[in-house]
Amino acid sequence: MLGVGSALTLLEAGGFPADGGGMSRFSRLTPYNWRLIAAMAALASTAIVGAVPPADVALDLPALHAALDSATLVIAIVVSFLFCGRFLRTGRLDDLLLTAGLAITAAASLVATAVAVANLNGVVLSAWAPVSGGVLGSLCVCAAALCPPRVLRHARAGILWTSAAFAAGFALLLAALSVLLPVLPSLVPEGEPPTGVPPLLEGPPAFLATEATMAVILAVAALGFSRRAVQTDETLPHWLALSCILGAVARLDLFLYPSLFTQWVSIGDVLRTFRFVVLLIGAGMEISSYWRSQSAAAVLEERRRLARDLHDGVAQELAFIVRRARRGEGDPGLAQIAAAADRALLDSRRAIAALSLPIDERFDIVLGRIAEETAARAGAHVDLDLDAAEVEHAHAEALIRIVAEAVQNATRHGGAEEVSVKLNAAGGLKLRIADNGSGFDPDEAAGRRVPGFGLVSMRERAEAIGGEFAVVSRPGQGTVVEVRVP
Repeated sequence: MLGVGSALTLLEAGGFPADGGGMSRFSRLTPYNWRLIAAMAALASTAIVGAVPPADVALDLPALHAALDSATLVIAIVVSFLFCGRFLRTGRLDDLLLTAGLAITAAASLVATAVAVANLNGVVLSAWAPVSGGVLGSLCVCAAALCPPRVLRHARAGILWTSAAFAAGFALLLAALSVLLPVLPSLVPEGEPPTGVPPLLEGPPAFLATEATMAVILAVAALGFSRRAVQTDETLPHWLALSCILGAVARLDLFLYPSLFTQWVSIGDVLRTFRFVVLLIGAGMEISSYWRSQSAAAVLEERRRLARDLHDGVAQELAFIVRRARRGEGDPGLAQIAAAADRALLDSRRAIAALSLPIDERFDIVLGRIAEETAARAGAHVDLDLDAAEVEHAHAEALIRIVAEAVQNATRHGGAEEVSVKLNAAGGLKLRIADNGSGFDPDEAAGRRVPGFGLVSMRERAEAIGGEFAVVSRPGQGTVVEVRVP
């Protein structure tokens, strides 16, 4: 028992990333920590089983035993259905094997429940059928944990052929068990069913061997899913590893108290049900994450459609107005129309850039690209010093508009040839745009309407996201625009 416990503990220790001390990782309660905590709690329960008298760790509650078996069966069927949907979406081989393993385990639980309801405990085949199904299902789950996530060409055909193959295989297994019935060892105790708590480590050798085998298989599967969780950004492997840990310890408990059909409820029965509860939670979170990503993709596609419509419609018409109005040099009215249309064109381009902001792209990369594109239209150079930062989409849109406005003002109105854009993400966001242009008098600008600078617009955008806005400038000494967001 201690050897298996040490192996599982080392198994979980191997799943931690090498990013600091163990205590700091534990305090952050990452998925690795939760798996380690679950493994230690489950193994502690196993140690209690082996250390205290049997009567103190098992309850004579037939109704509870039946409820746990029924709950396990129902949850196993639901989880199999959910993971089948995941396979139809991904088409991966590992998801197919996982679906098959869970479906076989659910079928084995169905057979075990039917045997208990029909009171067939004395029939040798009735014991071998669910046990064989449990071993086969565990092997499929282990294969899913170890095989590469290769995408199959025909996913829907694969699920049909696999279902047919496993149904035929299960039928052949039952037929083989029927033929080998005279020579198969018994999995149930001889004589009358026990009236007291099952004795520790006393049971049919065949049953002990199957429980130990499934414990080892599920421990290997936990190792495989733990490694996959480290190698990928998916959340589901964490839950799969946790469920396999609980399943392995549950089989270890049933190995200690080897009673296949009994009214006694032990810790192993509870952990076996918890294993499928964890799978159900993991599947639910996977579905929630999928729909969130689909919603984000739909929003992004709609924003891009609006950006395309603006670019192909309003922006093109404004550009035409600017070109035609500039042909009438010397006409003050046409000059004003050209200036107004040019400002509207610039604003539409900033709107297009904000609407085209990819949700899954790093903010600093998008910010630098927008600044370079805005400066390039006036032939200016941009010096970028941007920290990588995670920014809310609404905040990112406001900051991008501020940068575009500041760079545009520096090049068009200030005649700047060099613009510096810095983003500091330490202790909040600090955005600084500086240029070597002609500068201006902020007090004079605040006292009258100066077209083209957009100071009011930038200030309002900064304040709308809870930030502070400041501008420092002097004639002939350039301009510095700063935005601080807590």
